[in-house]
Amino acid sequence: MKFLIIFLLIIILLSCSEEKKTSLQPLFVEYVDDIPYLMTQNQIGSVFEIISYGEIAYLAKNDTLNYYVLDTENRVTQKLKSFMCCSYVYEFDSLGLLKQKRVFTDYPEYFSYDRLREENVIYENQSSNMGTEVEYKYQIENKKIISRVGKIKGDSKFSDSTHYEYSKENKLKTKIRIRLNDSKGEFINDNTITSYVWNQNVLEHVDIKQFLIEDQRQPYFTTSISFDSLGFPRSTVLLIKQDTISKTSIIKK
Repeated sequence: MKFLIIFLLIIILLSCSEEKKTSLQPLFVEYVDDIPYLMTQNQIGSVFEIISYGEIAYLAKNDTLNYYVLDTENRVTQKLKSFMCCSYVYEFDSLGLLKQKRVFTDYPEYFSYDRLREENVIYENQSSNMGTEVEYKYQIENKKIISRVGKIKGDSKFSDSTHYEYSKENKLKTKIRIRLNDSKGEFINDNTITSYVWNQNVLEHVDIKQFLIEDQRQPYFTTSISFDSLGFPRSTVLLIKQDTISKTSIIKK
């Protein structure tokens, strides 16, 4: 009996060790403020984002900017009302991670995601039906993602790097992302700083500040998102430089 107990303990310890080596759980830090993910987790049937102040493209106050529908347990469709734009379909796997994203503009593009963990590194491959592949590498320390680096396969001129910082309570505090490309597009080269405020385990507020690489003095875009008592987005405020351009209300149904 004694040897049987020892054998069972060894099996349990080996199983836990193997689970740690292969677990993708650290990736969920990327989803804390993601509406499609939160809809699938809470089985929210539909979400409307309605303009409450200002204008966005040709839309004005009381117009619906975004409309989300939970099609199935793991799939959400988003329709964005804007000039020549857009609809999206997000499909999540059995773990809750995004496995496919479909973007419909003047042509359809499909993105598929494959992931593999090796010790303290998670590799993620994002492939498109248009022939583009982005390879991401997540570095893990103390069960948390601390960095992500992405490169387009076969394109050394593009880089996408993110650094993650956490509070003493182990909650995500800051995410700093830098994208570089040799393209001359104004917002291809940028630096985005996202700050998170928590009330214990519930996300209360997110600020997203987007800087141009050419001007790091003040953000060009600032998006402030407020959350309800359950940690679901309820409103946004968009500023360009320091001027408030628009506000929206996010309504669950």
